[in-house]
Amino acid sequence: MRIAVCDDNAVFLQFFKSMLANELESRSVKAEIETFTKAESFFYCHGKKPFSAIFLDLDMPEMTGFEVARQLGQNGNCFVIFVTSHQELVYDSFNFRPLNFICKDPDADVMKDRLHMVAGQLTDALKQEKTVVLENREQGRISVKLRDVTYIESNSHSIIYHFANNKDTIAVRDSIGEIEEAYRQSEICI
Repeated sequence: MRIAVCDDNAVFLQFFKSMLANELESRSVKAEIETFTKAESFFYCHGKKPFSAIFLDLDMPEMTGFEVARQLGQNGNCFVIFVTSHQELVYDSFNFRPLNFICKDPDADVMKDRLHMVAGQLTDALKQEKTVVLENREQGRISVKLRDVTYIESNSHSIIYHFANNKDTIAVRDSIGEIEEAYRQSEICI
């Protein structure tokens, strides 16, 4: 998982990166965290190798966090979590469909508690983005995102995947116990 942290305050940036790294490590999640003091640098790196998520300050000099989020929204999947001392902007942030909003707080414990909750939400969201390859004789190989699977049914010696559109299914020869174990083991491999 690649995560970006973008804030024009270099001191806060390092503090937040350390807090985020500790939180992810406590969850046994392996992540590459890069920091940026300028949005342009972030976009350059994101264009070369996309980030899964960005923790984004709203109040930056050249390009605001809202402008960054707007541009990200046009260019693909990257979860946005706004991090700011401007609590009054929480409602304005909804226009950009962020995953969440963290208020900067002088009390580090308050921020750690909020980050703990948001990190759990982020890891759950990223698990849903995981792609699995299903294969059978009739349909061949099909790549699906876990978020599109509504439920899994066991029937004889097959597992039937049902999808969000309520029309498509794919039956794969497997046992429910084996796929349950496979998905449980892959939870950390986001």
